[in-house]
Amino acid sequence: MTRFSHRAVAGSDAPELPTDRRPEVGPIAVLPEEDAEQVYLDAVRAGGGEIGPLGDETRGIVWLGPSKPDGLLEALAKSPRVQWVQLPWAGVDLFAQALADHSRDDMVWTSAKGAYAQPVAEHALALALAGLRHFPERVRAASWGDKRGNRCTGAASLSWVRAGSRSS
Repeated sequence: MTRFSHRAVAGSDAPELPTDRRPEVGPIAVLPEEDAEQVYLDAVRAGGGEIGPLGDETRGIVWLGPSKPDGLLEALAKSPRVQWVQLPWAGVDLFAQALADHSRDDMVWTSAKGAYAQPVAEHALALALAGLRHFPERVRAASWGDKRGNRCTGAASLSWVRAGSRSS
C-alpha cells in the first residue's frame, strides 16, 4: 500500500490512526472563506475542532472548493505547518498536484471516499432490476399489455459484480 492509497471508510471498521501519525492540535481553517457556510463551521466545532484563520498556527484545513485546487496549493504554501487537509468530495483527482507537492510523513489527507458507495450500489441494483422487468415502458403504459420481462428467480445463473469501494 502506497502512502497515498485511499480506502473507503465504512462505519467503524477503519483502524485508528496511530498516535505518532496524528496531527498536532491547533486551529482549523475552513476555506475558501466565501464557501464557509455556518453549517461547516458548526460541524468542525461539533467534532472538537477550533476554527481559526489561515496562518502560522493553522494545523488543519477543511477545503470546500471542489474546483479550486490552486487555492488549496496557495493556502498550504502560506501555512507550512498544516498537518491535516479534508478534501470536499469522494473523488480527489483535481487535487493530485497538491497531494504530490505536499507529500510529508506528518501530513494526513482525508476525503469523503466511500461515503456514496452504498447508495450508488443500491441505485445500480435498482436500475438493473427495473431494466429486467421493462420498467421504463411499463411506467408509461396505458394498459397491462403482454407479459414480458425477465425474472431473477429460476434463472440459470445470476452474477453479482462488485466494483468500486472496498473497506480495506
